[in-house]
Order: sequence, then structure tokens, then C-alpha cells
Amino acid sequence: MSEVGVLSDLVDELYAIEKTGRKLASMGGEPNLVGDVERYLSSANDTLGHVQKYAESLFKEEHELAKATRELSEDMAELFHSLYNCLYLRSVNNGIIKRCEEYPTSAWCALFGELNEALAEIADEGKLSAISLGKMRDAYGRRSPHIDRMFGGMCMTWHPLLKPSTELVDLLEGDLEEALWWCMRMKTISTRSSEGGMLAKIDRVIEDMNRVDEICMEKYGTRCTQLYGQVPLDKYTLSDLVNDFASIVHRLADSIREKTDRLSKR
Repeated sequence: MSEVGVLSDLVDELYAIEKTGRKLASMGGEPNLVGDVERYLSSANDTLGHVQKYAESLFKEEHELAKATRELSEDMAELFHSLYNCLYLRSVNNGIIKRCEEYPTSAWCALFGELNEALAEIADEGKLSAISLGKMRDAYGRRSPHIDRMFGGMCMTWHPLLKPSTELVDLLEGDLEEALWWCMRMKTISTRSSEGGMLAKIDRVIEDMNRVDEICMEKYGTRCTQLYGQVPLDKYTLSDLVNDFASIVHRLADSIREKTDRLSKR
């Protein structure tokens, strides 16, 4: 199949990605969507990689937009992965807090409640429409010292290895595997990790959104996003972010479809 034919098929996949994104954004008031969005973005990233590859030799403008959109999908997936881990940690911490109430054997016990407060402020209940980029960024900025302290105290780390502390293993009733998972998930949100913590991930998403809109303004004369940059970040929810991602994909699909149709008629 020719490159034009491959791109024509990929356009159909892009429209399917847009449709799924719109649906997820419309469900923003429901809990437990964070993991679904992460998987959606990972799948979208695969398709965008193929679009980027096949557009490179044919359509310079679309190749540039596909590259920027793929980078956005990767960074959004990383952010949603960290959010998912926040929700997971809260669930595990609830069990630790309960055991601490019955058997207060660790000096760290009192700090798990504060950690859960921090995670709740950052990730809320995982409802996309209840979490804004700006408020999440502010909450993480205030709460990251406590997160870092807990990560450092509970996970004795010699990069790139993690070793759960004996206190954490005891609080998890001797479950070393669960303790290791706890540390691995804390690593995705702590600034002490090589990834720079959630603040760095949020900032990368913001940079990516700015870059995509710059490309669209330069190439098409209009923004690709609908709400980004039009509302303050403290009101710009994750539902808005997913919906804007779908809008970007739609613009990319329309642009490639227009050019592949033109070439096919020659």
C-alpha cells in the first residue's frame, strides 16, 4: 500500500481517537476514569507515531503537528499515570491508617493521614471535571515537601533501586511486594525521582499545549484547542484537557484527509 493509502487509513483511526476522547471528556463527572484516560492516551500515542512516520515525506505541516501531538499524548499519559497512582496510594494508605489506629507502633503513623490529605487535594476523587490543571499544580507545589519526606522515609532509595523501609513493610503486615509497589508509585509523584515529580509533568503538558497552538496558528491561522488559553488554568479541568486533545486530533485528521483526497484524485 502507498504512503497516501496508509495515511488515509490512519485518518480513520484519528477520527476514532477523537470520538473516544470526546466521550471520556463528557463523562468527567464520573469517578475511576483516570486509568481509562491513561490507556486511551497510550493507544492514541501509537497511532500518532505512525501518522508522524508516514506524513514526514509527504506533508511537512501535518508531520510537525503529529509530532507535537504525540509528545502531548505522551506527557498527558505520564500525568494521568501519576494521578492514578495518587488514587491507588490513598486506598492503600487507608488500610495503613486503620492499622495505625489499632496498633500505633510506628512514628510514621501520624504522617499517613497528612499524606492522604495531600493526595486528596491533588487528585480529588479522580473525577476529571473536578480537577483543574491550575489547582492541581498549586496543591502539588504546597504538598510536595511532605510527599518527598514520606517517599524518602519509607523508601530507602539508591537510584535506580528502591528498598522499602522495615516500618513500611510492618505497616503493610509484612507484605514486601505491596511495600515495593507503594514505593514505586510514590516515585512517580515525588520530586526526588528522576522524573521530577508531578509539577514537572504538569508543566510539560502546559508547554506541549502551547506548542501545539503555536503550530496551528502558524500553519492554519487558528488555534487547535477550544478552551485552553481561553479560561484560567485554575478553571481548566482535566475534562477540558481531554476534550482539547480530541480537538487537536480532529484538526490533524481533517488536514491530512484534505491532502490525501487531493492526491488520490490526481
